[in-house]
Amino acid sequence: MGIVSISTHVWIATTAVAFSTAACDSTASSGDGAAACGNVPSTSGTVGMLPARPGGPPPDGTGSVVFAISKLYYGDTDRSGNTSTGAWTTYGLNIDGKTTSGQSTDVCTQFEGASRCAQLDGQNGIDNSFGENLLPIFITTVGGFSTVGGFSVAANNDIAQGGPTTLIALDQLGAGPTYDPLQGAMYRAAPSMTPPRWDGSDIRNVNSASLAGDGGAPLLSFPSGYLTQGTWVAEPPSGPGLADLSLRIVPGFVPPVLVTNVQVALTLGPTGNTASGVLSGVVPTASFVAWFQLIAGHVSTSLCSGSAFASIAQQIEQAADIMLDGTNEPGEVCNGISFGIGFDAVAVQMGPSVTVLPIPDPCADAGDDGP
Repeated sequence: MGIVSISTHVWIATTAVAFSTAACDSTASSGDGAAACGNVPSTSGTVGMLPARPGGPPPDGTGSVVFAISKLYYGDTDRSGNTSTGAWTTYGLNIDGKTTSGQSTDVCTQFEGASRCAQLDGQNGIDNSFGENLLPIFITTVGGFSTVGGFSVAANNDIAQGGPTTLIALDQLGAGPTYDPLQGAMYRAAPSMTPPRWDGSDIRNVNSASLAGDGGAPLLSFPSGYLTQGTWVAEPPSGPGLADLSLRIVPGFVPPVLVTNVQVALTLGPTGNTASGVLSGVVPTASFVAWFQLIAGHVSTSLCSGSAFASIAQQIEQAADIMLDGTNEPGEVCNGISFGIGFDAVAVQMGPSVTVLPIPDPCADAGDDGP
């Protein structure tokens, strides 16, 4: 699929400049310069913190209640839509149990050339390197090309038009505010032929790629989840799976992202038909580089290899701040990028599993070393 709505050369140049500028904006080294990063102050509230497990009662509902994510908050705005460069500090969870500053040394080893600033946590130790380090690059790159208002608006417009999104299913959810355990799962919703109505009547089919085998169990499942005072917590953290985070880097092209160690905190609305919360997890660094290369290759196969993409890949690698299993200990090389994204969701009906053809990889046979 070719991208004809933007200039290839302009996109390549803008992307390279955006990544380079991001690197220059956080030039504090691993030495004394790390003090320039400052510290995100801890808060007295509960942002980024999970409610304790209640220890019962067991669920008393029947079937599954399914929510489809209707809007994502990437970290460039608060939930009221106000632009804020620090909004990323409020989305996500404290994955590694630490509060990391630019001076912290009890953490995994960053990629060569990475700034200590890249490991800075959000409020209450929230781990969200995506929001801190990569989101500004995407905003800079996409902002000049989008016809619908910028990165976040473009991504959410895709969801509003029936594009792929995430389904969160809670099993045996009843009318009570607290259940333990209350298992749940995440699925990828296949694209819809018509825009959703968001009134509870929408039927969203399940992309079979989010299942283990043909019609099997969901790859992202949480058998030990629990509900406490209306907030559902996904436990334990998931294994690997694909998620539709709607990272709309170029028009009309939104492949899923490989994620792992996913957790969810979902708060039910007053009627039980709506919800809001956060998605938290880790993106494998190598997989994210390959994901971006897939997108770049659809713009120009010259970006399948060569110095232009190598520079971009290096900046992605330098955002790594955590391990794939959610741990963060010295002596290990960081191989994951933490992320935290807020969301709103609406109850839908789950349809059957369907096969959605993967997007072809333009770099599979391209051996062109770009300039």
